[in-house]
Amino acid sequence: MQYQEVEVKKALGWRIVHEIRLPSVVLPQGHELAETDIMLLKQMGITHLFASRFDDNDIDAQTALTILASKICGNGLAYTITDNGKCKIVAAEDGFLISSLERVAKFNRLSPFFILNIVEPYTYTKKGYEVAELELTLPGLSQNFIDDMLLRLSGNVELLSLQNNASLNIGLIYSNFYNSQEETRHFSNVIGRFIENFADFSFDFTKEYNCQHNIESLADALDDASHNNYDAIIILGGLPNAHPNDII
Repeated sequence: MQYQEVEVKKALGWRIVHEIRLPSVVLPQGHELAETDIMLLKQMGITHLFASRFDDNDIDAQTALTILASKICGNGLAYTITDNGKCKIVAAEDGFLISSLERVAKFNRLSPFFILNIVEPYTYTKKGYEVAELELTLPGLSQNFIDDMLLRLSGNVELLSLQNNASLNIGLIYSNFYNSQEETRHFSNVIGRFIENFADFSFDFTKEYNCQHNIESLADALDDASHNNYDAIIILGGLPNAHPNDII
């Protein structure tokens, strides 16, 4: 694909790189300039613009975004392509956005032409809410370039997905150090704050385990809990994480 600054008088048949708003019309990104467009641009005093011309192996922005969006979007997400080189990714159901800011940053380093912005991972969203936007800053790209992007994105887990808020089966392990009533009250307060802070999640604390705060006892409790197919196992220790005798 040819991509350069072009004189308006020589831009017939070229595709504009950025949207141009004129008093009587809006020329979207990727619009192929016709004679009437050239006349309007000249009337507005525009003499140069950035434009591109497609080669045989090039695809337009809408096609490129569709291919890439279908690769990065997993369960629970849907997407629509706009006319200005953007892809809106929305929740197809209520749930939590599953992603990693590190993986998103890595994606944005793959190419200067694609920009992916997302809401904070694990944000609870309603059906139809926009959770991400994928932008292509050019009106098109070569098919080979897109194929290379797909190869780099190959893996077992999609970049973005949505986890519905079905009940999560949780195993809870108390690792006792002081074995006192005060320690028990501390555990209860922590669980209370946990439920309050993550109210959008549906936690089902199926079973509680108690052990002493030493490696052998905690390992036995974890081994016992691991045989019950919990969605997650939470360990509450009797010592703060920064304590020199902490083992968790």
